[in-house]
Amino acid sequence: PFTPRAQKAQKYANAGEWACFERRRHLHSPPDVFDESRRKFDVLEAHSLENSELWDTPFADGEIGAGGHQKVRPQTADGAGADGIFQYASAKAHFFDRFLRADRITKSTRSRPATTESAWAGNSGFSVRDTPTQRRSLVFSPNEDEFQRATLDESMGSFVSSCRLVKIHPSTMGIIRPEADTLRLEYGCITDVRAGAMNDSLRASSAGVRQAYLRSNGLTETGARHLLGALPPDIEAIDLSQNDLGHPLIGSVGLEWCRGIRRLSNLQKLNLSESQLGDVICRALCESLVYCRALTSLNLSGNGIYRAGKDVAVLIRGHKALVDINIHWNLITGENARDVARSLLENFYGGGRLRDADISWNPLGKTAGEETCRLLAETLAENEALTHLDLSECELSSSMCQVLADGLRQNTTLLGLHLQGNEGYLTPRGFIAPLPQVGPAHLDELVRGSCCWICKRWREVRLAYTPGISGPEAKQVWVFTSVDGYMHATKLERH
Repeated sequence: PFTPRAQKAQKYANAGEWACFERRRHLHSPPDVFDESRRKFDVLEAHSLENSELWDTPFADGEIGAGGHQKVRPQTADGAGADGIFQYASAKAHFFDRFLRADRITKSTRSRPATTESAWAGNSGFSVRDTPTQRRSLVFSPNEDEFQRATLDESMGSFVSSCRLVKIHPSTMGIIRPEADTLRLEYGCITDVRAGAMNDSLRASSAGVRQAYLRSNGLTETGARHLLGALPPDIEAIDLSQNDLGHPLIGSVGLEWCRGIRRLSNLQKLNLSESQLGDVICRALCESLVYCRALTSLNLSGNGIYRAGKDVAVLIRGHKALVDINIHWNLITGENARDVARSLLENFYGGGRLRDADISWNPLGKTAGEETCRLLAETLAENEALTHLDLSECELSSSMCQVLADGLRQNTTLLGLHLQGNEGYLTPRGFIAPLPQVGPAHLDELVRGSCCWICKRWREVRLAYTPGISGPEAKQVWVFTSVDGYMHATKLERH
């Protein structure tokens, strides 16, 4: 009898012959598209709506399938159709099958002569190029206006080479999606390395993407450049918040991702909060957003913006479609703060429709705060489009709040105003009341610094007093409400 060692030696006696057979069959002569490897996902395809013979019951009245059985739609536990689930699983199986085939082709071309490789590349319908690291990728037009997209099959060669080059496992993440119009890669799902590897494949499969959520992945300008370059030009919403995008490289290399936004002409919402942009990146970003004429919502909060506040003001002043601007938790003060305050009014006079502005947690009152508040008061008095304004924690003194109070008395369109953390508070009727001095007795009034119909979801309620029904006949009727803690009475008007 053979010993365990002898059995192992006998098992691998013909290992060299088997390796030769593999090279001959799979490398030099890749199998046909319709070979036995497709059987691994034939079951999934059979579960789809078009091929549902496997999900049949004994025949009855209705459409009769193969074998005299009636076709029925598969159902999930909640009663909904399971066709979408099977199609999603089948798409994943197809993806990995394409990856394996592209891997075979890449290996076979490496073992062929240069002339044979050139002929193969010319007959395959797409061109390839060799880099110093032997990475094979698709050649796309450098013109950004021509957003050329290869098919998913053609992009697999680049994906295979990229994964092998950076030593990562292939993944369907972002390429095969349960929702065709939504790309969701958040909270550490993707890195710069994987973004570069999947660039061509994502470009080939993102034609229907309208929303991209890329929040909190630690992406730098390199990863952002790859992802933005792969998204379609008609995308509507992008979330790149909580990433590390604020470190420009030598020259203008780190600004390329900002310039890549220019081709997104249909972009409507952009969230770049807490991405460490700084002044340099913010300035380049504002110059690029001028080309996004459909932009309605922009969030630049928590990015350490100081000198670039004037560039944000230029964007607000000239962007007519902008509805919501959020620049809270920055360092905007002095001349830059005055430019921002002036732009809110100039947007209205220029035909803009800016309704919501959040400039809280900026030291507006630290340097030349009186002039900034004068411009804000002018905005409150004349801007009829602005309905929501947040000025919380802006280091505004009592005199500055008095200036704002004078401008707010002439306003009849503002529905929400926030003033917490300043030397002033809002009365229950929505007017600003400056505090002559700040002490422990006024801390509760400092906290009560908002009167916002929008955030608190208030609605108008009409109170009526009918003599004989609501109460006895009276010449005057006064009402106390819980809005101000039943402290002040409101006189009802007789109709």
